[in-house]
Amino acid sequence: MRTSLRNESQTSSTAPTGKANYHCHGRMLTLSLSKQKPAKDVTKDLRPISLTPILSKVAEEFLIQEYVKPAILKEIDSCQYGSIPKSSTTQALSMVHAWTKYTDGNGSAVRVVLFDYKKAFDLIDHTILTEKLTKLDLPYEIICWIVDFLKCRKQRIKLSNDCKSEWSNVPAGVSQGTKLGPWLFILIVEDIKATNTDLWKYVDDTTIAEPVEKGR
Repeated sequence: MRTSLRNESQTSSTAPTGKANYHCHGRMLTLSLSKQKPAKDVTKDLRPISLTPILSKVAEEFLIQEYVKPAILKEIDSCQYGSIPKSSTTQALSMVHAWTKYTDGNGSAVRVVLFDYKKAFDLIDHTILTEKLTKLDLPYEIICWIVDFLKCRKQRIKLSNDCKSEWSNVPAGVSQGTKLGPWLFILIVEDIKATNTDLWKYVDDTTIAEPVEKGR
């Protein structure tokens, strides 16, 4: 039955839906996990994690393994270490080795710029994302499925069992807590390039660096 529903979802280019409020793909119950304790500012100190239905996660996993992952890996550059198979934070830390090499006994320095995107996952423009999807080696119905998965979403915030917000529209972004989210995000930042500098990307963390010779 699960395979039948998954196939029907793919054929119709629509994400799975359910009857319960947050079991419908268009509605998400969002848990707010504290980045620090105690949380002092609800706009900065809480990380939203979306709960999506099991059937939706099964469909996402199938699409990722069969279509999304192979298509994105064809286009992704070697500077991206986040969400990439056989990559890790350890490999991303190769930047430290590079900096040490640049400055080893020669009096040089390294100029480093670190980018931290504000609300990175929440502010992705769906139009830009759709345009990028159309440039990948993806079947049309798969692109439509992803667009359907993202559109007309609503969410509510749950702080405790008796403290929930009203439902509100989600006009942009990819949901943290979904399987598709990280893959869609690295697609968005794929065209971040740097000339004459070194570049490292780990999902939404980006670092560029260049050696500065002594006396410059």
